[in-house]
Amino acid sequence: MAPISFDIFGYIYEARQAHGLRAQDYTRYRRFCATHLRTVRKAGGLSQGTAAGFRKRQVDGEVANSGEHVEIQLLLAERAWAYAMDLREQYSRTEEPRQLQHVVRRLRAGSKAAHQLARIAPGFCDVRTGLAAAAYWLQLQSQLRFEQQEWEAALDSAALARVIVGQLAQGSSQQYALSHAMLEALDPVVRLAAYRTRMPGAQQAQPATIATQWYETSMQGGGDRVSTTIPEYRAIVAALDSLSEAGDAVFANELGWRGGKVTFASPQLAALASSAQTQLAAALDNNNSGMNAAVAGFRKVEKAAQRCYAESAAAALKTQSAASDALTSAYLAVRLYSVCALNAMAVGKRAGEAQRIARACGVEASAAADASVGRLVGQWGIAAAGRPQAAELTKLVVCYDQIRARLATLRAIVGETHSKLSTAASREVRAPQLGDEVA
Repeated sequence: MAPISFDIFGYIYEARQAHGLRAQDYTRYRRFCATHLRTVRKAGGLSQGTAAGFRKRQVDGEVANSGEHVEIQLLLAERAWAYAMDLREQYSRTEEPRQLQHVVRRLRAGSKAAHQLARIAPGFCDVRTGLAAAAYWLQLQSQLRFEQQEWEAALDSAALARVIVGQLAQGSSQQYALSHAMLEALDPVVRLAAYRTRMPGAQQAQPATIATQWYETSMQGGGDRVSTTIPEYRAIVAALDSLSEAGDAVFANELGWRGGKVTFASPQLAALASSAQTQLAAALDNNNSGMNAAVAGFRKVEKAAQRCYAESAAAALKTQSAASDALTSAYLAVRLYSVCALNAMAVGKRAGEAQRIARACGVEASAAADASVGRLVGQWGIAAAGRPQAAELTKLVVCYDQIRARLATLRAIVGETHSKLSTAASREVRAPQLGDEVA
């Protein structure tokens, strides 16, 4: 039987938004999970009967073989998680210690159900689904350890969850937005756990940076320690390695431009940008031979970036998360890069043509840049407008008119794009200075 694929993050996000969590109504969401769980159990052949004839049936490696079995474990975990969040809200108002203990018990139940899914998913799901199940379990595990004030264990789980999501988010803007929207709930956990563990520089760093540094410095070299808090740690790392070897991370999904760097989710866009840059470098090394191929390559980059921007903008509208907003700005920056490259090549071609005409007519190119045909004819002693030189001078002035028109269009595009870029992306590519340079 072929491994199944299941969009775990998409399923959870849709369920939460459609059944109460848009208004932070955890009770309504918990009721939905309980009701829908009975329906899915019946469809998956794991109905537990009624109160009069109850028979507990679990999803294990022997019976799990379909999407319904994934749903059952997700709904079990989500039902317990929703109850824990409801109790957490009540505790914030009453500060009753017994309620906090109940929060821990419900989080433990949710983590147990998610852990069971993470264990059995590799047996009948594809690699990406198995890793998504692991990331979901680690998210709940991190919240549980946080409530238990086990700071290192909480940071271990949160850091590994972010590493997994960073790998899974490559490709689809919607997947990137959904997965990061789920993980944003862990930001307070990461910050406080890093502070409690006295991690250097944690107070000034962003949660994503903290998680990455913790994973690289405290987890990669400490497999034995981490395996005590995350039993499936080595299996998860092996799955991440296999995903990379399968070709999901051939290109670094980032673009270095104007001394800065923008990071995005699409490896296809990264491949197109890398190919276009290689073609341009080869054309410049061969006296502009092959420039048409470079132009075609950057046009592909522009179209791909525009398509990714539209997808990420739709995902950002849906998830309303900081990560999806940053991704939208990144695609805008890549599109601006391709537009600038295309205009630079077009201007360079026209400027070269203008210089060739100016040399043939004995005219200084600098004098022709802002002159009209009539002024050039009079200045350089060409009396008859019908002579070949006058026709060439007309072409010369047209070349510079076209250059000015292109630069004016580019200036407008830069200004419009700058107004849409996030502050971070604008700072990375120095967008305000770019407009002044084009002018």
